[in-house]
Amino acid sequence: MNYLSNTTPLIKRNYFIIMLNILGIVFYFNFWEEVPLYSSGDSIGYVELSNQINNGFDANHYLKNTNLFRTLGYPFILSILNFHENPKLLFFIQLISHFFSATLIFFLLKRFYSSNLLTIVFFFYMILPIYVQHTAYILTESFSQLFLILGLLFFTKYIDGTKFQSFMFLSFSVISFSIAALIRPTFQLLPIGFLFLIILLLFVEKKHKYIYDSLIILFSATLVLGSYSYYNKSNFNFTGISPSLGAYLSIKTTKIIEDIPIEYSDIKEVLVEQRNLDLVKPNSSHTGKMYIWKAIPILKKKLNLNFIELSKKLKDINYHLIKNNPLDYILNVFESSIGFWFPNVLPIVFFESMLLKIIFNILHFTIIGVYFSSFIFLFYSVIMLYIIDRNRLIKFLNNNKSKIITIIFSNYIIAYTFLVSIFFEAGNPRHRIPTDLIILFCVFITIKISHILFSVKDAYYKPS
Repeated sequence: MNYLSNTTPLIKRNYFIIMLNILGIVFYFNFWEEVPLYSSGDSIGYVELSNQINNGFDANHYLKNTNLFRTLGYPFILSILNFHENPKLLFFIQLISHFFSATLIFFLLKRFYSSNLLTIVFFFYMILPIYVQHTAYILTESFSQLFLILGLLFFTKYIDGTKFQSFMFLSFSVISFSIAALIRPTFQLLPIGFLFLIILLLFVEKKHKYIYDSLIILFSATLVLGSYSYYNKSNFNFTGISPSLGAYLSIKTTKIIEDIPIEYSDIKEVLVEQRNLDLVKPNSSHTGKMYIWKAIPILKKKLNLNFIELSKKLKDINYHLIKNNPLDYILNVFESSIGFWFPNVLPIVFFESMLLKIIFNILHFTIIGVYFSSFIFLFYSVIMLYIIDRNRLIKFLNNNKSKIITIIFSNYIIAYTFLVSIFFEAGNPRHRIPTDLIILFCVFITIKISHILFSVKDAYYKPS
């Protein structure tokens, strides 16, 4: 018996969801007037790079002048949308991408819930201002979210598809994740975890199909990421998606830069000076962590290096610092792991209302709290059913194998984003935003499965 409900197959029957999409897009497009908005130096960097693409991209000029190497995915989208001439169009397209992403997740959830009321509540949650706010900014969140969700959707189709269909959907899934990596380099290793999951299924089920699937993953990832890596090698003389690791690792070693080896004394002098200035500078974070973005242009000029060459030196320095001060690095990672889950409620969300700001922050912490506590409840339900009736638990898992794998893979995307952010970047809540809809999805389905397992357990204790 399959304990989970089947999806409603035809989108055309869900006129209410289509109407909500239209009303939501119209509301935000007209209510948020002065958009799209710039956010720190990232937005400026994307716009400048898109202008360079429009005017004939010169790789040598870009390499010489940039202070943070950016992938061309998002600037290329800005260029296609002719952002310079019609900036409001970007906001409109990003709105559509969010509502389209929400709709895809909605129909994915329909595989688990037969209740229309609960799925409608889920959709309403996804279109609250705290989940739509990123569409109002010139940032990568909207499109990286879209391609992550497309990758997840194609993955679910791959699990349920026939032999030819599964190959096709698997390729589409990997390509979607790879495009997300070109928009936001954080996701460049996401297909590797995908490959490990397929290899695990190969060992568990002993099916030769998974050998071919592994080859498809490698081919599809190479097609996108390998091609872009070759482009970087040809134009910038480095192999990979982004050479920025050295710069980002500097955020994790802020407190220990006094331990930089003597051979890098010229770099150490600038880093210490800029770190100390960032600690006391008005309107700064007063943590010193963002000092590196002020130090990079100074170091480039002083050492006569381009960004790639400088980032390589910073990477060597930071590897040395982390190797010799592992506890400081681990403590920094732990601090980042807390901040990652905090709300990222921006002024545009609460419409200058303190009450709305408080409400949206409470809603966010509620969802994150339920997300983690639902795992505890799920673990308890599985253990109890295993103790009571192991065979029935195994039967449940076998009957719902594709849905269980979907849950595991969804949480893998969230965990991957979390780990990359806290180990290699600042653990900024912004890094979490592309996965927020997937987190909501996991909250609803984890609660659903936990409830089913708990109900089966309780059935054994009902009086006869």
